[in-house]
This record gives sequence, C-alpha cells and structure tokens, in this order.
Amino acid sequence: MKKSIFWPLLICTLAGPLQSETASGSEVVFIDHEAMTAAFQVGQRLVANKNYNVSASRRDQVGTAEIHDNVTDIFYFISGTAIFVTGGSLVDSRQTGPGEWRGSSSEGGIARSVASGDMIVVPKGTTHWFSAVNGVIQYYIIKVTD
Repeated sequence: MKKSIFWPLLICTLAGPLQSETASGSEVVFIDHEAMTAAFQVGQRLVANKNYNVSASRRDQVGTAEIHDNVTDIFYFISGTAIFVTGGSLVDSRQTGPGEWRGSSSEGGIARSVASGDMIVVPKGTTHWFSAVNGVIQYYIIKVTD
C-alpha cells in the first residue's frame, strides 16, 4: 500500500464521528474525504476514548513546548514544513494539568525539518515542540494513553 494512503486509512479505521465524540473502540467507523478536508481547515479532534485520541491538526505558528507523563504522541505530516524539536528540557516549565507540562521552549533537544510524508513518534516523558512553522502545516496526531 502506498505511504500516502496508509495513514488516512489507518485513521479512518481507528476514528469515529467528528466533533470530539467518544468512541468505544469496538465499532468500525468511516470519515469521508469531505469531512476530513473540513477538519484539517480548522484543526479538530476526530475521535477519542480512554486509550487514544486522534486529531486532524493545523498549525500556522510556533507553539509551546510540552511533556506528557502518560501519553505517547504520534505525528504524521501531510502538508507544509516546520522545525520540530524533541528531547532536551522545558524552559519556564509549568504544570498545566495532571501529567501535563508546558514551557516557552526547550533547550538541548534535536531539531528536525518535517514535511509531508514524515512521521515522528514522541514517547511519553519526552519534550517536544514546533520551533518554526513555514506557512501552514497539517498533520494527524494520535495520542496513545498508558
């Protein structure tokens, strides 16, 4: 199967109804291309349950650096380019929720250029952030909870 269609098919297999509805994980669901296109225009959660959260994400600016104590993030980039930093430590670290930490940036991490077709798996406990975004970047993000 071509890489360009593998991830959207996987997402459709895992995903459920749009608008942040919770899925049991036991039903087969389908999200058509028009709904997916609309989701990427604004960036929105596609489906979530206690084990995972799948979102169509859109970013046009740098965000905050973050660490999740109990969540692994899987990013699959579908359009645009950015610099994505992993590892290192948070600058101005603050806890924003149970097991969730944010900072203004990170120090000492590895910066990678990301573009369409790239994937990054960020294990729980690993600092990560977009340090630069060139225009608009669109990506799937799958959050897997321990």
